[in-house]
Amino acid sequence: MPKYDNRKSAIAAGASKYWTIEQPTCSKGHYSYRWTLNGACVECQTERRKAEAAKYKAAKSAAQV
Repeated sequence: MPKYDNRKSAIAAGASKYWTIEQPTCSKGHYSYRWTLNGACVECQTERRKAEAAKYKAAKSAAQV
């Protein structure tokens, strides 16, 4: 995946994810791609999804007992 100068150039190129040259890490220190749609770090969103899935799974198994 090519690197872009900023999010605007990634949007202009039609990319769904981009790697910025200006700021290679997110606020949590992840060295990861960012989503063009909202500028969010891909790794941060993956961590959030995993946490939500674990929370849902725990609630579902607690309800079955």
